[in-house]
Amino acid sequence: MNSLHSNNLLAFQSEEPTNSSCPLQIQLRLGCLKTLGKIYCELIPSHEDALRVFLEAATLDSDNFTLWNKIGIVAVRLVEYDLAKHAFSQVFKRNPSHWNSIEYLITLSYVLADYVDCLYYCAHGLGKDPNFIKGLVFRDFVFEILPCLKESLPKHIPNSDKLTGGLPYEISWKEKYLKEVRKFFQLQKEKSQQLKCRSQSFSSQELLNVNVDNIKSWTELCRVVKDLHPKLHSEEVCDRFFSGI
Repeated sequence: MNSLHSNNLLAFQSEEPTNSSCPLQIQLRLGCLKTLGKIYCELIPSHEDALRVFLEAATLDSDNFTLWNKIGIVAVRLVEYDLAKHAFSQVFKRNPSHWNSIEYLITLSYVLADYVDCLYYCAHGLGKDPNFIKGLVFRDFVFEILPCLKESLPKHIPNSDKLTGGLPYEISWKEKYLKEVRKFFQLQKEKSQQLKCRSQSFSSQELLNVNVDNIKSWTELCRVVKDLHPKLHSEEVCDRFFSGI
């Protein structure tokens, strides 16, 4: 994952709810979180806040594939592709017939250069529908990049036979999905540039103003990090700060 924000979200997602809450309290909290997430998505909107509350809801109802699907969609909007892929894989794990997750997993796997995964989801989709155009197109995309995968498919993909043959498709389909992939890459590039600009705007002088010799306790360290957190937008900046401690 490319940002500290994403890493924090994944760590938050892995937390378990406390056992002190009764089932009724959990259901009430879950309902509030889902409603709040919907408000953040549709009315405010604030996709970062929506993602935060949906992830918290997932700690209470981790088997809810509809909830994971919402997490995946919001993560894509935030250009958090690793997190999005993780969320859609949770949907797929719980409901292998969920077409939205299959289609997203194909695109995200390709964009993240997980080509074996991309072929796996293509094969799965083609196993359900031999005329699944997206599966055929992305299969060809991957084979154009790594033709050697054709020979090693049986070692990596259970339904590799579904990737052979297939009906011909119009060139317009290939152009459509190329446009989709380019958009994903462009958004990824723009976000990377934004993070780089934020990192550069965070001057060394601001770091030098923090006297690490005065940090004598974990409480004081947490206070300093909390004050700096809005400006810590990259691992590079964090390394510059923590290297002095």
